[in-house]
Amino acid sequence: MTTPPPHDQRLLAFVKISAFNFGTTVYDTDDLSTVRGSSLTLLRAPGMLIDHLQNDLPPTLCLDLVYAAASECLFTLYRGGQRPLRRADTEPPREMKKQQWKKLLEKVKAPLRNGAKQSDLLAGAEQILSEHGPLTTKSGKPLSAETIANQIYNILGGNFELTPETGAAVDAGEAGAVIDRALAFLQRAQHGWPFDLFTFIGAWYIPESAKQPVPEILAALDTRLRTRQLRGLALPVPSPATQQLPPAHEAVCRLTGVLAVDPKTKRRQVSSSVDRRRRSGRKQKQDFYGHQLKIAADRAKALTAGEQDGRLGPAAVSTLRSLGTIIDRARSSVLDQDVAFAASFLDIVGSAPSDLPVSVRGKLCVVYLDGNGFGKARDRQCDKHGLAGLSTMSSYWEALGGGLLAKLLCWMGERPDIMLNSGQYVATRDESPEADPEGAQRYRFETLLWGGDEMCFVVPAWAGWAFLEELTKALTAWVEPGASSLQDRFHFSIGAAFGSVKTPIRDLRAVAESLADAAKAHDRGQSLVQVLALEGIDRAEFDLAAYRAQALALPPGERADGNWFSLPAEQLGEVRKAAARLIGRDGIGRSQLHRWLYKASSQGLLAAPEEDAGAGKLLAEMDRDFRRLAVRPEVEEALTGDRFAAAGKARPFLGLYQLGFLYDYLTALDSLETTGSAAKGEDAAA
Repeated sequence: MTTPPPHDQRLLAFVKISAFNFGTTVYDTDDLSTVRGSSLTLLRAPGMLIDHLQNDLPPTLCLDLVYAAASECLFTLYRGGQRPLRRADTEPPREMKKQQWKKLLEKVKAPLRNGAKQSDLLAGAEQILSEHGPLTTKSGKPLSAETIANQIYNILGGNFELTPETGAAVDAGEAGAVIDRALAFLQRAQHGWPFDLFTFIGAWYIPESAKQPVPEILAALDTRLRTRQLRGLALPVPSPATQQLPPAHEAVCRLTGVLAVDPKTKRRQVSSSVDRRRRSGRKQKQDFYGHQLKIAADRAKALTAGEQDGRLGPAAVSTLRSLGTIIDRARSSVLDQDVAFAASFLDIVGSAPSDLPVSVRGKLCVVYLDGNGFGKARDRQCDKHGLAGLSTMSSYWEALGGGLLAKLLCWMGERPDIMLNSGQYVATRDESPEADPEGAQRYRFETLLWGGDEMCFVVPAWAGWAFLEELTKALTAWVEPGASSLQDRFHFSIGAAFGSVKTPIRDLRAVAESLADAAKAHDRGQSLVQVLALEGIDRAEFDLAAYRAQALALPPGERADGNWFSLPAEQLGEVRKAAARLIGRDGIGRSQLHRWLYKASSQGLLAAPEEDAGAGKLLAEMDRDFRRLAVRPEVEEALTGDRFAAAGKARPFLGLYQLGFLYDYLTALDSLETTGSAAKGEDAAA
């Protein structure tokens, strides 16, 4: 139990600790176990730091946690005064009888009124000791003034409330000293977690007035953090080499291409940083999902169990209650059964179902999502409820995130094309064959980024579109915290990049993030998805608009408008069905699709507006082909309308372009459903 924080925020020091430089400490390699180990370490750091500080603060300071999530935490510091009193049963000292002791306590109690300060109780206890002491407990220990005050507090009755003691404001020196303690903790490995391999920064802020808005305080903290980040190192300085380095061609880590090889890992030729992060990632990969599901269950239970003073609306409370069953089901699937998670990206695509098209084999789908308007929602909560609103918002997002993860895990667990059977695992250079129990299954799934409203997942390309449909469906449960209706939802911008498993994962992730940014720039008021298929491994590092301009053969200097390619999240299922109808038995066939695509591309018409003369001629030719093939009007409209691209009606060949490159990914699972071969891998078929 701690002293409650003062109501006057000028007595508080706001402190934020955050990790940074993810490019050099997390995504500096394409090795899955290393990336996972880095991400999980940063995810666990804030909670462990808060636990440490609670026991390491100077006795004059108290800490009140606002939130600890993802790779950062926010808390306030304030002077705590005396330790808070706790009600205790009346227990006379050895030197007195029960009635005599009770009379002394009653004498101190008599002048006290509701709202008295705890120092008044302590003064009365000190008076008893000065007049009758020293006194001892029945066990022979000295009886303290605090123990006596706790007994006085008890006989005052349950309705009696004490006014908390608060001192002067925390000063800059004290806040800075706490940050130094925090960073010192994070610069050392803790209980197997390699915190020392990452870079952390901290900043403090003392409000200028009692009514300074919380969003303004948070903005000031972030500004100070950015300033400190620019002054810091890009990565922790490695320890000096104490042994002779190997020859140049063996001296550089094979997984980062930058860090020096640790001589102890000569066989694997990796740096000490990679070796430690990989070990942590392999050790913690199974625990991550169970840990997040437990956090979500606890947060949902706490948020729905008590009064939130209007911080959560009826729709939000209803949503949290509905998540309980699915979270319990997922926890049972993940924790109580012999299932594991992909040990490498090759595991995700290895032993693919035998009837898949060749074009989707060996391909990954990286999905990146970012929430729209979450910062404004946070500010609204802060304006209405102060720090309590911010804390509730953080817990609410953790509960919703766990619910999302639970839905995805349950959905994937029922899909044989996503579950990888033992015996189909792809052996990796460093993995022990005893990594999983015999007969265990692995999810072809990985979480690259987790926290708040920003996430990144990896699935096999053949399941990518189905995963997008399930993801966007699950996100409809994310209603705003003050919502009274289930229609008052958060919206997300989502990017999905399909590419070879040999493409550096950091590049595929960057492409997916760029696609999400383009969707966000289009419209933040709805959930939009942008998708791109990369063919080959050498075109992932690029500017998205420039890449699209080149792909669409736009004139020099002209750039593709990112708004052209957005798809409404709720229509992803219709997009898939429309693609199947177009190429299916009642449609046009793939060869006809590619003939049109070739003509549009060779004539520079892929992004041409409908009124362009060349576009008019090709549209007339396509119309004749539609009539010849007896294609139904609604099927024809899907291709030249906005089904496959937001600007499809104004630029009728954009849908043709999108469908031409995405068709295999849109319909990959159709072949499995018709042949029933989803559970059969190449090895099994052979």
